[in-house]
Amino acid sequence: MKILAGYGLRENRLGENSGPTQIKVFIEYGWFSPIVGGVKCESITLPSGATVKTLIEHLGEKYGAEAKKYLEMYPFVISRELIAGIDKPTKKLKDGEWVKILAPIEGG
Repeated sequence: MKILAGYGLRENRLGENSGPTQIKVFIEYGWFSPIVGGVKCESITLPSGATVKTLIEHLGEKYGAEAKKYLEMYPFVISRELIAGIDKPTKKLKDGEWVKILAPIEGG
């Protein structure tokens, strides 16, 4: 396989494009903004096939252990779908998706 310069596409042995090598997702931090240095939203480039776990690892490296701890605990909304619990780390991300970090909810 070779990378087609400028397009982020891989070419397989038959000369056909096999898809992008990277994806871009958009993160909306909302209430979480102070924990990530005041950033309200940003785009993140990840490898193709990335999961929510990949995203959390990337953001943990960028913003530190405290941010990573919260990202692992709180649910996300990804393209209008609530992602939480045991399914959260394995959810595959698609190019162009919006990820919103939900505020913690308490009650009783």
